[in-house]
Amino acid sequence: MTYSQLSILSGVSLSTLVNWKNGRTVPDLCCLISVCNILDASIDWIIGLDEIAINEPEDNAEDVQSVVSDTQHNVYYMQLPGDDEE
Repeated sequence: MTYSQLSILSGVSLSTLVNWKNGRTVPDLCCLISVCNILDASIDWIIGLDEIAINEPEDNAEDVQSVVSDTQHNVYYMQLPGDDEE
């Protein structure tokens, strides 16, 4: 599955997916649920809290796996508002 296909199927814009991948933004809950439904994966797996997907993406889904991996990384390392304030 390509980014374009995921975008069309999930209703999440291609630019939003690219922004997630590049760490510019993190997914909001509605978009995240939509992507999870398309990938048949749990939110916990998408954001890296669970190592096992409901159904592992197919081998030819490298683009989707890349988006998932980058999103997991970005969510894990995202700085919450106020974290830098002492």
